[in-house]
Amino acid sequence: MDHPKTKVRPNLKLGRYFSYLIGGEYSFTNYPFEETVNENFKKFDFGLSRGVGINFNRYTLDIFYNLGLNNIAE
Repeated sequence: MDHPKTKVRPNLKLGRYFSYLIGGEYSFTNYPFEETVNENFKKFDFGLSRGVGINFNRYTLDIFYNLGLNNIAE
C-alpha cells in the first residue's frame, strides 16, 4: 500500500495592518460602571505585523504578533 508523503514547510510572514474601530464595550474589575470604547479610543489604528508558521499539506499553523504604531488611547 502506497502512503502519501507529508509535506512540512515553514513559512514567514511580514507586513502591515490598518484597522478601524466599529464599536465595543469594556469594564474594569474594580471599576463600578462600563463605558463604550468609542468614547475613549481613536477609530483608526495601524502598525506592523509579523509571524511564523508551519504548513502541513493543506493545513497551516501560524503565530502572529501585531505591533501598533499609533497611540489609540486618548
